[in-house]
Amino acid sequence: MLRALGFALFAALCGLFVATRIELRTPITEFLPVGKQRDAIELARELANAPQARTVAFTLQNGDAGQFAEALRKSGLFAWVRGGVSEEEERAFYELAFPARLGLLQIAGEGPLSDAELAARVASLRERLSGPWGMLERRFAAEDPLGSFSALLAAQLKTRAQLTMVDRQLVTSDGQWQVVFAATKESAFDTAAQQRVEQVILAAVPKGATLEWSGLSRYALLGEKSVRGDIERISSLSVIGIFVLYLFVFRSLREPLLVLLPIGFGCLVATAACQLVFGYVHGLALAFGSSIIGVAEDFSTHYFAHRLVAPESESNDALMDRLWPGMWLGALTTVAGISTLFASGFRGLEQMAMFGALGVVAALICTRYALPPLSRRGVAHKDRPALQAGARFLDRMAARPVLALWFVGPSILFMLAGAPKLRFEDSLKALRTTSPALDAENARVQQRLGLPAKGQVVVVLGDDDEQALARSEQVLQRLDGTLSLRSVSTLLPSLATQRARRARVTEDATFWPRLEAALTQHGFVPAAFEPFAKALHEPAVELTPAELAKSPLASSFLAPFRASLAGQVAYLTSVESDHDLGPELAGIPDAHYIDQEALYSAAYRDFRTRTLWLLAVGLVLVLGVLLARYRSPRTAGLGMLPALLGAGAAMGVEALRGVPANLLHVIGVLLVLSMGVDYGIYALESQQHGADDGVTTLGSVLLAALTTVLSFGLLGLSDNPALAAVGSTVGFGLVFTVLASPVVLAFTRVERR
Repeated sequence: MLRALGFALFAALCGLFVATRIELRTPITEFLPVGKQRDAIELARELANAPQARTVAFTLQNGDAGQFAEALRKSGLFAWVRGGVSEEEERAFYELAFPARLGLLQIAGEGPLSDAELAARVASLRERLSGPWGMLERRFAAEDPLGSFSALLAAQLKTRAQLTMVDRQLVTSDGQWQVVFAATKESAFDTAAQQRVEQVILAAVPKGATLEWSGLSRYALLGEKSVRGDIERISSLSVIGIFVLYLFVFRSLREPLLVLLPIGFGCLVATAACQLVFGYVHGLALAFGSSIIGVAEDFSTHYFAHRLVAPESESNDALMDRLWPGMWLGALTTVAGISTLFASGFRGLEQMAMFGALGVVAALICTRYALPPLSRRGVAHKDRPALQAGARFLDRMAARPVLALWFVGPSILFMLAGAPKLRFEDSLKALRTTSPALDAENARVQQRLGLPAKGQVVVVLGDDDEQALARSEQVLQRLDGTLSLRSVSTLLPSLATQRARRARVTEDATFWPRLEAALTQHGFVPAAFEPFAKALHEPAVELTPAELAKSPLASSFLAPFRASLAGQVAYLTSVESDHDLGPELAGIPDAHYIDQEALYSAAYRDFRTRTLWLLAVGLVLVLGVLLARYRSPRTAGLGMLPALLGAGAAMGVEALRGVPANLLHVIGVLLVLSMGVDYGIYALESQQHGADDGVTTLGSVLLAALTTVLSFGLLGLSDNPALAAVGSTVGFGLVFTVLASPVVLAFTRVERR
């Protein structure tokens, strides 16, 4: 009883810790591979947490976008909100860029400007003065006849993609939607913060207006709500199902209540450990791990089933001692299978592995030391007709092995029928809760904004801004003309480039006389451009990232492009291409082309292949353990038979259902093997002593399988594809596993005799 009280006290402490400290998150980035080297995968992971990932784009119809933007600002939840260009931003742009205009001059080639280039520039000036922006051009022409500031204004407009400006408000090209951009202060994957953000956004929508918006946070919230709902639904239904099933079998409230004790204890310990180690609990790990710990009730089921038929003279502790070798051996194989996920290279899978492994161990220990003192003594019922019929059936199968086909035949048929239709699909979509409505809205917003839809980006790294900007310029030169290319280098050249551009006009003694001649030729009075001639001899003024960061232009000039990645300064160039741009970047130091879908698909494909090898290694290890325990290849093979048949048949069923297999199905197979071996071990252990004729073990295996299939079957109904894949694979797999268990019992009866 003292042990039971000790478990209760420890459980209370874990419960208090979880209740006061638990933080549930669902960041999909935790299911991206961990790279030890600074490669595209690791950069993609960091990009998902970069400031750019916190950006939200709003399109508003039939409402006041200014009022909407102001409400967002007042909430205090956004780092910045931008719906147009204010007078303050226009003034800051002029004050920073115009004095640096000579360094921002964009002219192809090197060396002094040719006469032809000067003539073209002067001709362009005449066109601009007579164009729709003529009044604005007249303000700058005397100091900027080459149009460097005008070109910069045009480049800034280009970064707006398809957007235009009406009364200082950004609107879509068709004039139907007003546009507002904002960035949340907290991470897009901080669902608690993003729930508050969503409430503020919905409350800020003007009455009668239509809002459609796009942002990574919406998918994070969708995943969190879906997983949280799955956890509540699955855990509740599982507990109710297990309780009702136990109540029917044992006809007593004691066993149904006690069987929940190891499950609850394992969940508490695993949740507390994940919160302590990782700083939060991933929603998928909690849902997945809770179902994994459902296998922990196999231990108590095995114990209670034997307690029901064991003689009253056999104490609870003695019975537990008799069953303990099979329990710990089964737990060992389960934990060994789950623990292979630690080598996955995916933080999310590592947390799932830790949750499942610790939960199973905690549940096993709770079963071993807490259940015997709390259990009632059983009364042997070996004369029950069901037990006698079961014993006769096993004897008959042992005498006529052909009967085993009725139990292994379905598994073999599903494997053979499904194998030709089995296909793999490696994609991040296998982990993400889908919403056709949200996907459609996101696509509409992106189309209105004219932004790339494929999530392709080129990242350049540098030790400082100057180095990174120089490399960004090289990327722009290589990829100029690529669809939807947006680069900081069109607005902010490196200091070296600014100095080189300025030198092309200030260090050329013939420049001003030749420009005067070109101006005269096109009907201008050169004396009117004396301010420009004077500027050629003034100290150089340069535009720097530091100045932009301190100005009102930070959100429009720097925020979309600059980040801190891999401990370095990074500049991003968004692109859209139908082919791999990596080869075109060859030779540019620390330039990485990132196509997220392609990268993640390749990573999951590699891990799936690696997991299949881990499965093979794990099976060899399990076989070695069984050989060491039973000293018989035939017996060891029989112990593994149910799990192998269950895993193969489960994949066959998924293939026949037309479900493409992915990484999570492979993990499901891993779980079927690691848990299914338990049933074979229980069957083998029942034949190691004369106190069990195997029928009781068969009943306990059937009951344990029903409860586990119940848990995972409900998981298979999840809206989250990852949970559904694991749930359906394990659910089907364990059905076929338990179907093959009588074969193990029947054939080992022959060996025992």
